[in-house]
Amino acid sequence: NRALIFVVHAEYNVSGVSLNSVTYGGGGRTMTKIIDRYLAGSTNGVYTAAFVLNDANIAAADSSGSFDPNWTGAPLAVAYSSVFLANVDQTLPVGASAGGSSTTNPTTTAALSTSNGDMVIDAATCSTTGTFTLNNSFTEVFEHDSMSSSDGVDGYKAAIGLSETPSVTHSSGSGRKALIGFVVKFAPNVAPATP
Repeated sequence: NRALIFVVHAEYNVSGVSLNSVTYGGGGRTMTKIIDRYLAGSTNGVYTAAFVLNDANIAAADSSGSFDPNWTGAPLAVAYSSVFLANVDQTLPVGASAGGSSTTNPTTTAALSTSNGDMVIDAATCSTTGTFTLNNSFTEVFEHDSMSSSDGVDGYKAAIGLSETPSVTHSSGSGRKALIGFVVKFAPNVAPATP
């Protein structure tokens, strides 16, 4: 009952970008886009997106473990992250999702409904360098500070059946921020989803 989550953070110029598809492994297993979010500016913008692959496709992929992103347009800076999760519902691996964007702090999404044992994942990109803080008791997993003039962050929160609201604050304050959040559903009759 595994799921593979792939997250992208990108900064782009005024012509824009879109990550149309991502394939995984040498067999080219196509991942499903969960959500993406943009925030454009006068000279550049930021983009955040997430994709998922179910257990059957993970098993059918070869052992190379490589990702092949198919972009429209060329990002100025990009960072990727991925995680395998266990005990994920294979019929409906992803539940509620929402995006938010702003040039002020904090940046939030709409509240996401959850069930006990689900996992809420959030990811954000900012147009300037600095430091992210995840709000509402989300745990930061990784901050992408290697992007030349922008910044990205990934985090999660184990759900207990309450609505959860992804929210981030960035040290730059006025930088453009694009935030996504989504619920990974736990498999019935097994332990909660774990990274």
